[in-house]
Amino acid sequence: MPFVLPLPGFYTYNGKLLLLGKHSALPQITPIRAQSASAIVQRLINECLQAAAEQWNTGPTVNYPGHYFSIYMPNPRLLSHVDRILDIVETAIQVSGLDVCTPLFEQTFKGEHSMASKFDDLYLPLLPRLRTLLEKKGQDLSWPPFSRFMRLLIAIYLAKILRQKSNFPNVNLRKLGCGCLECKKLDDFFSEPLQSIEFQLAQPRRTHLKHQLAHASDLCTLQTIKTRVPHTLRVTKLPSVIEPSKWAHKQKKAREFLASIGPDHIISKIMGGQYPEVDLALKGVKLFCLAATSSANNRIQHGASKVPAAAGVQLSSNQNVSGKSSISVPLTQPVAGQKRKLP
Repeated sequence: MPFVLPLPGFYTYNGKLLLLGKHSALPQITPIRAQSASAIVQRLINECLQAAAEQWNTGPTVNYPGHYFSIYMPNPRLLSHVDRILDIVETAIQVSGLDVCTPLFEQTFKGEHSMASKFDDLYLPLLPRLRTLLEKKGQDLSWPPFSRFMRLLIAIYLAKILRQKSNFPNVNLRKLGCGCLECKKLDDFFSEPLQSIEFQLAQPRRTHLKHQLAHASDLCTLQTIKTRVPHTLRVTKLPSVIEPSKWAHKQKKAREFLASIGPDHIISKIMGGQYPEVDLALKGVKLFCLAATSSANNRIQHGASKVPAAAGVQLSSNQNVSGKSSISVPLTQPVAGQKRKLP
């Protein structure tokens, strides 16, 4: 027999908030009419945000009706994971529900994709837009829960994507151009992993490039290809230059990644005591220690260190960040009602 409610309304069942009608088959329900309407609405909002965070990478579907049946297919216009994350964060800010951001950020580390592809497809497009959103909403990127997420991303990028500078002979990579359009392409070429580049230009422009490269025999060789009109000037790096230019490219991308998060003083706040290691990693002097980022959080949790909680993230020792494995990264959540402090 269905359980007859005294009145339809909001009830709790197994810790969940339900809106029930007059008849229900749930035998153990508790009316919560004593709570204020605002408290009920806030709880509903929090549960909706939590559900959205768990499904951040699941796109909504669109009903395409047919003659005999309907087909539900993903809507490509609504599938942007970056947009969905930003929508959840913005809503959380508006309803003072920032606690949902911690599990949301944790969810992004799960999945079968490599960490390198996640940076290309998700984190690199996300970070500048997230920074803009937080500035617009008056939120500090160096405060929890955002600082923990940023700290972990920085640590993973430096340790697993930038990695350490290889042992190769010292090469004097330098600016060779005058600043014109072709010379800018030439200078960019020496900080990219490409082995050669071609300039199909009229003779005066080719002569100009040859003049700029006249004293660069330690970096490249020149060849004029005359099978096309206008002729083509091919610039090829020497074998000894290829590895240094690859490192220069990775170094440039790492600096751009950090700049997308914020200026140096923001990076310093986020990284705390590990900030000097960031500079060493960028220079290729020392591989960034990802384990130290985890141990800092462990010291915080056990009260063995005065490192601010905002600096802590936890990464289990058996995780392969760059591999194709499901990664679970618990970010320490702030205690409810506790004021957030600068790291």
